[in-house]
Amino acid sequence: MNRRWTQETPTPRKAFRRTRPYDIPALVLALILGFFLQGCGDATGPDPWDRGDILQRLNALPGVSAVEIQAYYGYPRAFQLDIRQPVDHNRPNGPSFTQRAYLSHIADSVTMVFAPSGYGTTPQSGQELAGILQANCLSVTHRYFPDARPANPDWQYLDIWQAAQDHHRIVEVFKEVYDATWVSTGASKGGKTAVFHRRFFPHDVDATVAYVAPFLLSPEDERFEPYLRSRGTPEERSAIYAFQRMLLERKDELVPFYQAWFGENGYTYSLPAAWGFEGSVVSCEWNFFQRHNFTINQI
Repeated sequence: MNRRWTQETPTPRKAFRRTRPYDIPALVLALILGFFLQGCGDATGPDPWDRGDILQRLNALPGVSAVEIQAYYGYPRAFQLDIRQPVDHNRPNGPSFTQRAYLSHIADSVTMVFAPSGYGTTPQSGQELAGILQANCLSVTHRYFPDARPANPDWQYLDIWQAAQDHHRIVEVFKEVYDATWVSTGASKGGKTAVFHRRFFPHDVDATVAYVAPFLLSPEDERFEPYLRSRGTPEERSAIYAFQRMLLERKDELVPFYQAWFGENGYTYSLPAAWGFEGSVVSCEWNFFQRHNFTINQI
C-alpha cells in the first residue's frame, strides 16, 4: 500500500495545542495558509514511509549527527540531531559544543517549520503551525540549555547575536536537504528568539509567526507593576497578597516541603531551595492572572 501524507491524514490536534498560548485570528490564519500552502510542494509526491536515504543525507550534513527516534503527532519519521556549533561565532575554529535538535519529517519537498526555541526541546516539542501546514518541523534547543551547553560555559557568549548565529547556521545547513518554503515560529521567549533570528538574518526564512513575544525595556521593566495592579478585583488582589505574606511568614516551615516535592516527582533542584521558594511566592500574582489555573476561592 502506497500511503501518502495528505490533509486527511489523522493528526492529534491536542498535541499541537501544548505550545499555543493564543489562537491566530482567522484572517491572519487564512493569509498564512494561502501563502504557505503554495510552498508545501506536492504532498502526493515523495512517499514519507519510504525508508529511503534521508537518515544518510542528514548524517552527511557538515557537523550533524542524526539518529532515528520515535515519531509523534502522526509524523511518519523523526530524528534526534546533534549539531556542532562554535561557542563564539567570531572564532569558528575555537571551542565548540553540540546543540540538540529534533526533526519531524514528512518529505524534503514540503514546507519546513523552524522553531529556534528560547528554551530546551524534547522529541515531543510540537508546533501548531506544523500541524496546520502539514509541514516538517525542526525544533532546536537554545544554546546553554541542557543538551546544548559547552563543557565549561562562558556566559558572555549567551546573547541574542550568538544564538541567531546558531540558528542561521542550522538553516543554511539544512536547506541543503529541505529547499522548499521555511517559516519560523515560537512562543514567549521562543517567539522573541524567532524574531531575533529574523532581525539578524532577514532572508533565512520566508516568514516568521511569533506568538506572545514580550520585549522588555529594561531588566526590571516598570510596565509590569501598574499592569498587574489593573488585573482582577481589589478583593482578588488583596487575597493573593495575604496568601503571599502568609507563605513568607511561614517560610522556614514550608521550604522543606517545597524542596521535597522535587525528589518526590523525579526532579533535582541545584540552587538553594529557599531562593526558589521565594521566587515562586513572588510570582504568585503573575501566575494567577496569566494562567488562570486556580480560582480565588481555592487560594
